[in-house]
Amino acid sequence: MKRSKRYGWILALLSLLTVLGLALPVSAGAQPKPRGAVPNLIVGTWCYNVHSRGNWHGTICAMVNYNDLRLDSYAEGLITFKVKSGAISRAYAANIYLQRCPQGGPCYNTDTRRNPSIKPNSKSTSLADSFIYVGLPPLQDVITSFSKNPCIHWTNGQLACYKGTIHSGSASG
Repeated sequence: MKRSKRYGWILALLSLLTVLGLALPVSAGAQPKPRGAVPNLIVGTWCYNVHSRGNWHGTICAMVNYNDLRLDSYAEGLITFKVKSGAISRAYAANIYLQRCPQGGPCYNTDTRRNPSIKPNSKSTSLADSFIYVGLPPLQDVITSFSKNPCIHWTNGQLACYKGTIHSGSASG
């Protein structure tokens, strides 16, 4: 009986540490996912409307996603795609990255993900770069999500792209 209580206590402690994000350190390239199971804090959302030559409409949004499970010390650039009718056959972009602007220092791009794509066959989907360590709050760095030439390709062959670079609003880490 004592042995099972001891192991139960250890398992409870490991579960608590995991929930608090303290059990295992996450490297800069690791992605503490899946999305939906992890409470996220979405900030700086800016959306752009796109339409195909056949007048099919979609919305592409750029945002910064902080991972609350890691006490907002990790963030990723997140691009979402949504259509009003039909379904998305493929969503893609030339690249996705975060721009980090430290207080009193020059801005720099981090963790660029080149040519990401997904084939969801649904009305909405998303693409993201990897979570990066941005420090523990209150961090004064300004974080912005960017994506170049994001596109929606419908299952019926329609195509709508944002020509150029979209970005989120800026968020302090």
